[in-house]
Amino acid sequence: DYPFDLDIQKQVLDSTINSDLIKQYPIKTSYQKAFLKLFMAKIEESGTEIHDDLYTAYCRLISLQDEESVHYRHFLIENGTLSCITLKESTNLISKGTTGLCSWQGAVVLSDWCAENIKQFQGKNILELGCGVGLTGMSVTSICSPKQYIFSDCHPTVLDMLCENVKLNFLLNKQHKLSNMHDTSLRLKLQLKYKQTDIQIIDLNWQDIDKYVTENFSQPDIIIAADILYESDSFDSLTLGLKHLLTSSNYAVFAATIRNEDTISQFLEHL
Repeated sequence: DYPFDLDIQKQVLDSTINSDLIKQYPIKTSYQKAFLKLFMAKIEESGTEIHDDLYTAYCRLISLQDEESVHYRHFLIENGTLSCITLKESTNLISKGTTGLCSWQGAVVLSDWCAENIKQFQGKNILELGCGVGLTGMSVTSICSPKQYIFSDCHPTVLDMLCENVKLNFLLNKQHKLSNMHDTSLRLKLQLKYKQTDIQIIDLNWQDIDKYVTENFSQPDIIIAADILYESDSFDSLTLGLKHLLTSSNYAVFAATIRNEDTISQFLEHL
């Protein structure tokens, strides 16, 4: 049993739905309503009076129109330079012809794995393929302090949202400034320095990885990717790209949600 006196109710409300973070970067309205509905039900079960502010907040939420096309998600980080990563995402799982506008479970799992293997990433040059809205990269940068982190994707809307998210999380402190915003090849979309890490966002189609390797004198120490193994039509270009990226002195780490074992088997056969 939990204490549900009026002061506690107000504290919970002000720490969640009415917090400055949620007001400025709101999560899905449906999540907020579901949370308040459950919270008020628990209070009723305890026989305690419900605070008026909870009713006010709930009425405000149910009066809103349909879900916005975008919302925010907040990921708490332990032992990182950031305590919380805030990401702007699409409300729909598939939007503008891509699945890359929201975070998937593979990105969460890969972030956790990297956090458990910090020494593998400290001071290293890391390239992420198909990074989406940026959860894994921001987690690794915050927790592992790599020398360089390169976010890569090829969908223009994903790249735009990714740039927004990176600036939102890594430019809150004015000492971390943007640099080299324009690149003659148009591959570089954003570059900034965050503490000891050089961060880049690049437009990289897997079919162009051979050109990218030719353009760059240094190979990444580690290539990582999360939840990119879902479309078998892309496996030829992906595996060929990996052959250009991988040498005897580096390696790749992939996290994959197994939705279809045949798809994963096809990828392994391509390797």
